[in-house]
Amino acid sequence: MGDTIENWSSISDQIGGDREKVTAVLNYLRFFLWTAAGRVEPSVDEVQKLFSPMVDHISEINKFKDSRRQAPQFNQLCAVAEGIPAVGWVLVKKTPAAHVKEMLDSSMFYINRVLKEFKEGDQKNVEWARLWRSLLEAMQLFVRQTHTTGLVWNSSPGCSPPPNDDRSIMSRGVTGAPAPPPPPPPPPVIDVQFHHFNILVFSADNVTTSESAKAGRDALFAEINRGEAVTAGLRKVTAEMQTHKNPALRKHVSVLINHRFKVKGKANSITLDSCRKTSVVFDGVVGQCETINCQRIEIQTLAEMPTISIQKTDGCQVYLSEASKNAEIVTSKSSEMNVLIPKGNGDYVGFFTAIGKLLFHIVYQRLQREVFIVCCGQGIEGAVG
Repeated sequence: MGDTIENWSSISDQIGGDREKVTAVLNYLRFFLWTAAGRVEPSVDEVQKLFSPMVDHISEINKFKDSRRQAPQFNQLCAVAEGIPAVGWVLVKKTPAAHVKEMLDSSMFYINRVLKEFKEGDQKNVEWARLWRSLLEAMQLFVRQTHTTGLVWNSSPGCSPPPNDDRSIMSRGVTGAPAPPPPPPPPPVIDVQFHHFNILVFSADNVTTSESAKAGRDALFAEINRGEAVTAGLRKVTAEMQTHKNPALRKHVSVLINHRFKVKGKANSITLDSCRKTSVVFDGVVGQCETINCQRIEIQTLAEMPTISIQKTDGCQVYLSEASKNAEIVTSKSSEMNVLIPKGNGDYVGFFTAIGKLLFHIVYQRLQREVFIVCCGQGIEGAVG
């Protein structure tokens, strides 16, 4: 990653130069990895305290982006703001590489905008966008190869960051970034008994000879060759032991009256169920925002919102952002719906009146809409200017 970061920093200086906070975050990530490699894993509170400087700087990057909405490099600032939270993989258990991939996908929306905007223009901006994408891809590869199931602590006991590499780098904004600490060594193999099987498992605390490892492999293949009897010692997985239907992944806001709230950061989806006189503002959603059995609802997105679904709702105001003008709106058995589009000067212009039954709307920048009326399995297509 070191060469990619250095190249990206160099070209950032050429097109704008506002990259100090990003360089500082990446440098502190290197310090964080050095620290983790030399000590045992601390408590959750201590880990979060150690990570807090990066959180502060990521917040400053977002504030800087919001203060430069009229800047010619605003898409570049958005690409950085969407991608830089990828450094949070150090706090993610089991699937840290997936977290980096998610941040890369979010950043790609603006990276593609930059590539399209400067396709026939200044090629330095095109190179900048490609390097930023390469940086995030390199981070994902590094995490997948060396920290597959989460940050590895104490991989090199006693090691420490170089003498000139400490927390003060957060305020210095050093150009470029040296290579991260070496990856943890591969764990040794030991042979253990588990449910009448000889299984090879990995351990960081025990070392065995190659002869015992070979014996373990031979025993494993011997068990496999037993055929159907190989499963005789397995225990049944009960319903309470299953995790793929974890209800915590499906929570949504329900039964709120006279409430206003804001969702910070990009969410996968937002659902309002049986709410009344409720307002929600959010930074953006990857999937959709949905209302069900609601009355007098106000919804405002500050960034992307691909789809909004309004079901059995009476009275709904939807405030779109510049980035969500192409939102798809699905309505069913709802009334008194209004969609407001930003005019660019801070004001909004509204359209859509009472719309019933099942309708599908696509909002364009010129306030055009296409309506698909679905009835008895047949579709009638029309367009309204």
